[in-house]
Amino acid sequence: MLERLEHLIARTRSEYMEMPGQRLSVIEAGRLWGIEQNLAETILQALVDEGFLKTGADGKFGRPTDSPQGALCRRHLRRGLPLQRFIEIGSARRTDRR
Repeated sequence: MLERLEHLIARTRSEYMEMPGQRLSVIEAGRLWGIEQNLAETILQALVDEGFLKTGADGKFGRPTDSPQGALCRRHLRRGLPLQRFIEIGSARRTDRR
């Protein structure tokens, strides 16, 4: 059983990497992968626990780097700018909006 679970977790990770922007609820994941809802929830939660996925306010699971903030962060890092500067810029923008 553990081997099957590890296989399904690896498969799920691959599918999220192949489909950027994919966001699924537990029910949608179970239907898409042809598995029971409680197994889908276990797999998705395992990926959240390792930091690969995050749960949105709508209860759907997606990659943190697929968010608009993640895209900005990737762009920032590609330009060779330090991550700390990105965080400072983001903080300044949030306080400017208030």
